[in-house]
Amino acid sequence: MPRVNGKRISKNVYAKTREECEKKLAELIKTAKAEIAEMKKQAKNA
Repeated sequence: MPRVNGKRISKNVYAKTREECEKKLAELIKTAKAEIAEMKKQAKNA
């Protein structure tokens, strides 16, 4: 997960079934990677 002030941001995933949880977790990972890439991109431009 992305870091803010040197600390990781924790996020939780809740669902009724394991399959649903795995889908939500995959989406969360995908968005987290996009956020990290955007932060790195902004850091290079700064």
